Amino acid sequence: MKKTPGFARLTVSVPQELHHEINQLRQELDISQSELIKQACELLIKQQRKQQWQAAAKKMAPYYASDPELTAFNVLDSETFV
Repeated sequence: MKKTPGFARLTVSVPQELHHEINQLRQELDISQSELIKQACELLIKQQRKQQWQAAAKKMAPYYASDPELTAFNVLDSETFV
């Protein structure tokens, strides 16, 4: 078994129906199964990180609304904290 530098092998088990959907999609996209799974994982991670940032921003919003020092530099970039 040949190892590719910078990559780790991952073995997963999925239901047959999902495996079928994965194969159909990878054929439509003309990419390997590994590339499809990699892209799907990257997208899920990106979405999760975005949700975490949004939750943190929502949690901090009251502080920004009540403390003018926290938004003092908004004038410089002409954006408001949301």
